[in-house]
Amino acid sequence: MKDLVLESAALCDEVARVQESIFVAKEERRFLLKKLLQYRQQRDGPIETVRPAHASAPAQTRSSSPPTMATLGATLDSIDKPQAKSSKKVLKRRNTKEGLAEEVPRAKRRKPAGADKRLVAPIPLDSCGRPLFPIVLPGCKVHSLGEIVTDRAGFHCQESLYPVGYCSSRIYASVLNANHACIYTCTILDAGTGPRFEIVAEDAPERPFVGSSPDECYVALLRAVNRTCGAEVIVPAARGADFFALPHPTIQNLVQSCPGARKCPNYRWVRFEVSRSATDETERLDSDPYLSYAAFRQLCLQPRLAAIAAASEPSLPGGVTIKQEPLDTV
Repeated sequence: MKDLVLESAALCDEVARVQESIFVAKEERRFLLKKLLQYRQQRDGPIETVRPAHASAPAQTRSSSPPTMATLGATLDSIDKPQAKSSKKVLKRRNTKEGLAEEVPRAKRRKPAGADKRLVAPIPLDSCGRPLFPIVLPGCKVHSLGEIVTDRAGFHCQESLYPVGYCSSRIYASVLNANHACIYTCTILDAGTGPRFEIVAEDAPERPFVGSSPDECYVALLRAVNRTCGAEVIVPAARGADFFALPHPTIQNLVQSCPGARKCPNYRWVRFEVSRSATDETERLDSDPYLSYAAFRQLCLQPRLAAIAAASEPSLPGGVTIKQEPLDTV
């Protein structure tokens, strides 16, 4: 009980001290405002006074004599008093039943599209807070974030930034033999007026896939894989940005945090929040044949090869098959 009394006394002293500091601040404000009005009156001559709109007498454009200290004090008092009265009226009105009944809930402001935060998983950082490379993501690695180009509009769009020097790698079907996996290196280079995107296969570095957009070189890669298989085992789709890992939340958050990102006017900023509860994309990646070599083999390559093998086997009506015996050698 004694402790509560002492704590209450300390709180009362603190409240008194705060009230005293507020009073001193108000007095200083009034004094400075008086000095400001006097200075303006001496510099510009008589102060203009404007009457309220509901007054019956015509408004005076200029006063004939400079305002006195009493007039200035009354003006200063009128600055604070109406606000205090109005706030008291609002409090009284809210505390009554009529005020509670008349209060209408305000309509919630709708958030613009893309305003919600996206969660990203934390990544290893060095002692200076910079990411440690390579950044390992599900299915790919990012080796460099590059540098953002701000003086040319072709190096960014509404959905993505294209930093020069960006480099990532991913495992996918080889263009020489689709049954074998191959490491592909994806880079963004400076082509003058805009970026140049390249996808280079480890087993065929002399045949890079080049384009002015990530979709262009990625579609060329898929067509080369289809030619290797002898049939269209996978339909070319515009998934180049995903193959480069540019839209990945972790990479997009890091890229838009690089110097110069705020100077890209057409880019639509995305809000991110680092959280350990961020969902992993491993399960989604394992079933995506455009980004995962294992999914490509299971969903595209093996069914196509099985269909070709079934079509090449001779068959008779009724499901009777001919068993081929080896020829006798003399």
